[in-house]
Amino acid sequence: MHFDSATVHYSFREAGSAPAFPEYQIISTIARDRHTLLYKARCRRPVASTQDTVALKVIDCDPKYERQLTECLRQEARLLQASKHDHVVGFRNFHENDRCCYLAMEYAEGGSLRDYIDVNGPLQAAEGLAILHQALRGLEAIHQAGISHGDVRPETLFFTREQVVKIGGLRAPRMRTREGRSRWAGYPIDYLAPEILQGGACSVAGDLYAIGSILYELLAGMCPFVGTVGAQLEAKRLGTTPMPTTLSRDLVPAFHALFDRALAVDPKSRFRSALEFRRTIDSLLHFLV
Repeated sequence: MHFDSATVHYSFREAGSAPAFPEYQIISTIARDRHTLLYKARCRRPVASTQDTVALKVIDCDPKYERQLTECLRQEARLLQASKHDHVVGFRNFHENDRCCYLAMEYAEGGSLRDYIDVNGPLQAAEGLAILHQALRGLEAIHQAGISHGDVRPETLFFTREQVVKIGGLRAPRMRTREGRSRWAGYPIDYLAPEILQGGACSVAGDLYAIGSILYELLAGMCPFVGTVGAQLEAKRLGTTPMPTTLSRDLVPAFHALFDRALAVDPKSRFRSALEFRRTIDSLLHFLV
């Protein structure tokens, strides 16, 4: 394992052939986006202290993005190593050569929160709160390591077989095209805070905004703000969000206060930390029991 920043890799798309992984045997494809492939894979030489099945994230992109995405994957490997926690996806290995670059991580057998929403959503308030209570524990560990996640969304929250929530996918790449325009390269913008959509850096406040957006989606069945970057910026600046209709009348005031803080336009008006957000959820869960 090494983190040499000088290597540039071939695109599988361009090369027209599947990558070869010296340490892993591919079982199936889990997901694919514009720039990466995620495989379920088996270790050829498993270590006794870890599971032999891993999630393998592999770069597969347009050559003009390869150098940037390779560095993003190196960064994600470093961040996972620095954020060891029961609610953070575990680091297994990082490898690169002149043919490919991949990151091996703990495989969460229960699938992603996105999978769960697609089958079960919208959720009851208590269930949605309990899921994000776990996610906030992982996010708290990430923030305590001096890191902002940058890509919190249902696709980067995972379940183990025992329904433990794990957070993964640290730091989404905001790519710069050859024309010099900055844009989010193929990543959903629905969970991004307004200051990040305007070009600001990833931050703790931005991560907590994303958790608020996910909670809203878990309860309402849709994100609080949707549409183009311009449309979302305008809506998020106004900050007018209707309450999910799934909430009973007696819960509306408490959730209204929660969403007012979590989705505040001004980052300074949001929850100050994952711990503070989690304590608010604790109070709501106590009220619901």
